[in-house]
Amino acid sequence: MFDCYNVKNCAECCCNVKPTLFFGLGKEDKEVLYQDRLEIAFKAGETIFKEDMALTHIACVKEGFVKLSTEANHSRNFLLRICQPGELFGGMGLYVNEVHQATCTAITPVKVCLININSFKNTLQSINRFAIELIKDLNAKALLSKKQAVDLTSKSMASRVADMLLYLSDIVYKSETFTTYLKRQDLADYCALTKESMIRILKDLKESGIITIKNNSFQIHNIHELRKISNQY
Repeated sequence: MFDCYNVKNCAECCCNVKPTLFFGLGKEDKEVLYQDRLEIAFKAGETIFKEDMALTHIACVKEGFVKLSTEANHSRNFLLRICQPGELFGGMGLYVNEVHQATCTAITPVKVCLININSFKNTLQSINRFAIELIKDLNAKALLSKKQAVDLTSKSMASRVADMLLYLSDIVYKSETFTTYLKRQDLADYCALTKESMIRILKDLKESGIITIKNNSFQIHNIHELRKISNQY
């Protein structure tokens, strides 16, 4: 397979999972969008974008997983979401204050395509369907963030842990059996819980036979019961 690693100017997206945002773009459109495009590899744990740094690029995940987190009162982090291949990230400050609104960190070894923000804006301003797809993508993420905010302030701790497991199973790994590279603190940050509380609830779910855990591998045995716990407020 053609690998565009270290190739600056690329006229075609060669990612295995292509962003739906790019569907329908013509050759000339792609030449504008991919002008000065770069592919960069990051090791697990490396920071791709830092919160409050200047927004000069938007990134697309080619391989691996990336976590988006934000800091509250310089005391604790909140895990916002996980990005997987084919997803764009790093554009939350676009047309607002032009700085990154979250810290984006590689969970696994990753390859990302960095798209120059000016190339992205030029494409956005000249192609209506590109703008529409971006709005759809942003609205979907906004609705997910809204639900997460409501759940964190209204649900019980056990329900929030169930939500976290369902998010990983349904959206990130798309399987009821998965291995995650997220640390226990990351899982707690997604639930807005202390690590100790999150571990205790996972232990309760394990003892109830709903899940099994071995190191970083999870298996959901009773998805219906887990969804029932998720819906308890």
